[in-house]
Amino acid sequence: SYIGLICVSYRQVLKVNDGFSQQEQEQLPNNNSAHLEKNKANDALPTSLRIKPKSTTENNRGVVVIDPPRQAAPTLTTPVSAPYEYVYKTQFLKKDMSTPWPNWTKCNMTAAFEATCHPRSATCINVNDEVFSSHGIGNALITTYSKAARESLREKPDCAPILQDKNKYASSSSSSWYFRLLDYVQEPHEVVKAVENQKCVLHSITRPREAVAAKVRQVASQFRTENETSPSLPLVALQIRTGWADELNTNAAGWESLGNCDDYPRDINNTPLSVNELDLNGMLLDTARTADTIFGTRNWRLYVASDAPGVREYARHLLRERTPAIVWNDGPVGFNKGGYGISLTAFTDIFVMSEADLLVSTSSKFARVGGMIGMCPKREIVLNGYYPRHGLATNGGLLTRGWKKRAEFADEGMMQQFWDNLPQGRDNPCAKAADPLRSCYCMLKHGHQ
Repeated sequence: SYIGLICVSYRQVLKVNDGFSQQEQEQLPNNNSAHLEKNKANDALPTSLRIKPKSTTENNRGVVVIDPPRQAAPTLTTPVSAPYEYVYKTQFLKKDMSTPWPNWTKCNMTAAFEATCHPRSATCINVNDEVFSSHGIGNALITTYSKAARESLREKPDCAPILQDKNKYASSSSSSWYFRLLDYVQEPHEVVKAVENQKCVLHSITRPREAVAAKVRQVASQFRTENETSPSLPLVALQIRTGWADELNTNAAGWESLGNCDDYPRDINNTPLSVNELDLNGMLLDTARTADTIFGTRNWRLYVASDAPGVREYARHLLRERTPAIVWNDGPVGFNKGGYGISLTAFTDIFVMSEADLLVSTSSKFARVGGMIGMCPKREIVLNGYYPRHGLATNGGLLTRGWKKRAEFADEGMMQQFWDNLPQGRDNPCAKAADPLRSCYCMLKHGHQ
């Protein structure tokens, strides 16, 4: 039964010559094989890095199965697609990302801002009360707020841009979603000379209010609690967006209909099997290995920013021996217009990421804006082209539409859509349960929440 399956250690499916040490191999609870078609990405690589498969059989020779020390379970044999693996690895193996940073020292953000952006006190203000964005916070800061601020500074170079969001939902039931930037950041009292430098403008309009600053200080105290000396170490920030926050907004009723899933208890080792597209184990271990190379073994601390609490917990589970301190902001998650507390969590993540010395992220403007606000030198690794939230959103929509009408899932097209958007599809161990539909949805919920 599925309950029996989740209580045993799955055989580990590891890739030959992937650079994992024996210690890292032993740490891997699961291999999250992604069902991706990344031929275009493969073709875009230098010829020396392209995969040139001869046959399906030969491709599958890149997988070795290692028996666990305890009871064995069904073997997962689907390898991570080679193009994905190579695109993924080359991001971590770029020359500037895989070399030591021996002269790293703590940077003074204020001094760096002044040296780069040449701020001066404003002599007036320029109010814009027409600003509005329906996008997430990261997207809005990059494409809406910074643009409005730069336009204001071009028009009135000596006037601080005051961006007052227009409530387009004032007369609708969505009024509670109203997002106001100035609820989280201070009104600027200075202007920057480098108007065309988006980093300078973003930094100048995003000085955190006390409530946000207090949350950032709380994160610093968590590091100190984990390890007294860790606040003096280089900061590695890892951002993983799975789409769970969006699900809590768009498909909450469907996920709530599952209840607590007590009939399919959670096993943290199954977390990678719940994340679409991304090789979660690979990303976490490559981040640790890269941080060791840059800063020295265990000479760094880790902050995990994710819209999925389950992924944050899994990062600690997998990397707890690799760094002296792993922390995150445990505030509520959700879409940024879901209320003050949710946006407070988001802004805390952004400001902590802005202080990172190494920032690793999936495709997301949320992490990008954190890197842009920070004025100190940092190394950034962005795994472009991978969107775990898309498959989750599709299956969340199916759940909302059809869970109470199980007959709908009997429709072959709908079921095929579900399997196509489930990590590993029918090869996922949850599919072996007596009720595969419920077991797989519970596995997804446990992995994210």
